Amino acid sequence: MSLVSDTGLIMAIQWQTSYETGIPEIDNDHGRLVALINELDAILAEEGEPARVGAVIDALIDYADYHFKREEEMLRRVDFPELGAHEEVHDRFGQYMGGLVGNCMLDPSHD
Repeated sequence: MSLVSDTGLIMAIQWQTSYETGIPEIDNDHGRLVALINELDAILAEEGEPARVGAVIDALIDYADYHFKREEEMLRRVDFPELGAHEEVHDRFGQYMGGLVGNCMLDPSHD
């Protein structure tokens, strides 16, 4: 699942049942993350005010951090064999969000 369109902007995510894990807490978290990503996509598409963009980015980063810590701890408790690879996915998302924040700070007009 890619978050970036060919233009380099965030891309809305259409929720699919294949994203579901069967663990309600994780599925709810993922749904919230998708909603925040889609909200950010909509704001950027309409060239929303920088303060609004920043607020959604902050909310997305905060919620992702909360979710990643919680999910990784759950996976650790059950000795999930692919935990390292899953943590790498989380790290890449964090790096992507850091880059997005940097881009918004350098070019708050999103042109």
